Amino acid sequence: MALYTILLVIAGALLLYCLFLTRVSEHALPVYLVVPATVILVSLTIFPIIYLVNLSIRDVGIYNFHSSWPFVGLGNYATIIRDPEVIASFFRTLQFLVASIGLELVLGMCMALILYQEFKGRGAVTTLLMLPIMVSPILVGMMWRYMFSFNDGFINQIFSALGAKKLPWLTNEPLPLISTILGLGDPKWAANTLNLNYGLASIVITDVWQWTPFVALLVLAGLNALPVEPYEAAVVDGASGWAIFRHLTLPLLRPVIMVALLIRLMDAMKVFDTIWALFEGAPFTRVLNISLYNVGITRKIYGQGAALSILIIILVTIMAQLVIGFVERLEKA
Repeated sequence: MALYTILLVIAGALLLYCLFLTRVSEHALPVYLVVPATVILVSLTIFPIIYLVNLSIRDVGIYNFHSSWPFVGLGNYATIIRDPEVIASFFRTLQFLVASIGLELVLGMCMALILYQEFKGRGAVTTLLMLPIMVSPILVGMMWRYMFSFNDGFINQIFSALGAKKLPWLTNEPLPLISTILGLGDPKWAANTLNLNYGLASIVITDVWQWTPFVALLVLAGLNALPVEPYEAAVVDGASGWAIFRHLTLPLLRPVIMVALLIRLMDAMKVFDTIWALFEGAPFTRVLNISLYNVGITRKIYGQGAALSILIIILVTIMAQLVIGFVERLEKA
């Protein structure tokens, strides 16, 4: 009954607003048309954040959810930043961001440069390369879980056919080659402390496979928008292909690359479903979002989960502002 009352109130308010619009001048009409959407968006954003902040400064758990919530101030924040699981997931998240986004930018640039060339079937190849973007992340995670399977996975089957040893992709077994090259000593220590294990490598490979085409699409759009005159002048001056790329193409594409970096950074910070489909929350693969799920949902410590949510929002905001500031400095240079 309460729901019907709320719907009737909303419908009545919209009706009155529509009648109000009929009396608004034509000059002011565009402004008033966006007011309802703005109010809805602000309500759906501001009120949940206020509720989240209130939750983060109170002692809230499954044991007292339906009773009073004692005020603890910054106690939840102090507890969560000392939690060993959260600390480990923070550094694991940074490693994931650096490895996956770095590879996506490099490979996406290379892919875009190839697709920029004229060759037969370029449209079909471009369409096929964009298919990973259209697949749901949870499906991507499930697909790569079967691909990485030790006994009957497609990748290990190829290794076996080539006479190579099968690799334990979905485990926290150490990456011996990296540990040896870096001189880190005990591979187990490198795997558990520095996350140099096959599990994190599997996550990075999966993310790179899905989102490299997205970066390539942005860079390709940037390449198609570049002016022709500087290239013609460079060719007349006898510049080599590498010199043209280094001193002309790359500087002109920097704003596009930074935009791709910003979008991928914000999107990668939200990663959850792909990793969950691969490992189902295994401790050695928990990034910040999975640790948030573990604290707030599995352990049902809602106050600390809310505090971790606020910290993640602050972290994403700071990182995004750093990238935006860098882009603005590039545009002014």
